[in-house]
Amino acid sequence: MLAVLVLVAVALTACEDVGPDNVLRIDSTIVASADVVPRVNPARTYEYDRHTNRMDSVLTALWSAGLPVEEAWWPVNYLCEDVRGPRLTVALERPEDSRMADHDFSLGTGRLQCSADLRQYVIGRPAGSFRVDGTIRFIDVEGGCWALRVNESLQYEPFGLPAAYRVDGLQVRARLRLRDDLGSICMIGRIAAVLSIETR
Repeated sequence: MLAVLVLVAVALTACEDVGPDNVLRIDSTIVASADVVPRVNPARTYEYDRHTNRMDSVLTALWSAGLPVEEAWWPVNYLCEDVRGPRLTVALERPEDSRMADHDFSLGTGRLQCSADLRQYVIGRPAGSFRVDGTIRFIDVEGGCWALRVNESLQYEPFGLPAAYRVDGLQVRARLRLRDDLGSICMIGRIAAVLSIETR
């Protein structure tokens, strides 16, 4: 009887750390490649050197190793003709070349352009969300509109931009989600809800 109680106590103690906050959550959604490619930073984006159908396992291994994965993508309808075929691509919060090489990843973004659609994986954040670094800009049209400019060819109209961040020229890092269900008189870029934002 005592041995059974000890086993139960050990089992309960081992399970104390298991809960929603300690479980890796990986959400996925289908996105257009055209929405991803212009905003990807090639200095912190890596392609997996092996073929896999177990994306969750690879992402979990990176997370367990403490590598700061922001997003990942898998080509849904691969169109390029090459012997290597589609590959898992991940974007990190910061470059980690040597550590990623240890996990069979190398710098690369080319396979994202080989598919019209991508399955986007987001770790521990809302599905369909993505992070951008950009500059807040005031555009003098229709009485004035705020934009989040990512680069010369890409900007978003930030829906729900907090008043404290309405500063022309402010450098920010934001997590966004596209809102194609909303309309705007500004028409300066696609509307994206601001899920979080900070200065950089």
